[in-house]
Amino acid sequence: MNQTILQEKIYGGTVESRLAFALLLLRNFGHSLAGLTDACSVLARMRTQESTLAAFMKALLLGRVCSSCASTNGGGCCSSYMAGETDSLQILINLMAGVNVIPVNHNPAECCYLDTAAGCIFTFKPMFCLNYNCQSIKGQLKRAGEQQLEKLTAMLLGSQYELEMLLFRFLNTDESCQKIFLLAAES
Repeated sequence: MNQTILQEKIYGGTVESRLAFALLLLRNFGHSLAGLTDACSVLARMRTQESTLAAFMKALLLGRVCSSCASTNGGGCCSSYMAGETDSLQILINLMAGVNVIPVNHNPAECCYLDTAAGCIFTFKPMFCLNYNCQSIKGQLKRAGEQQLEKLTAMLLGSQYELEMLLFRFLNTDESCQKIFLLAAES
């Protein structure tokens, strides 16, 4: 399996096929991934960064703004289009963090990962979802708060990208690619 085919498996296809590929990766490489010291270190840092960001958003009641909008017909920013922003590595990272990644919303207008009562099921969200600040959020923030939100978000996204690259390098080895190719042929 060459790099182009691996990239297609990770970033291409349907939402369902990317979830299936992430689950296949976890089943077949989870133990090896758990032994990657660098990856575990970055994931631990990401957990801390996500907690800090979540606490900041909670203190400013931003979660309520997002939840209120997401509960409207069409899901607000969390439309069905946004499920397409997920890729297999982002899903794999959430699986590694213990998130039970399954579609929870079957409204075709909304993101399938949006629980209308609890919000997004992901601990580590796609870049667009995490990085987008709508007018309602901006209206809730003072300039200093907006800068702090952007700083915390950027730190988490930088770590998330770092982990994705570590995972991609691991998966892009000859041994891993051969195993993936065989597993993909069987499914």
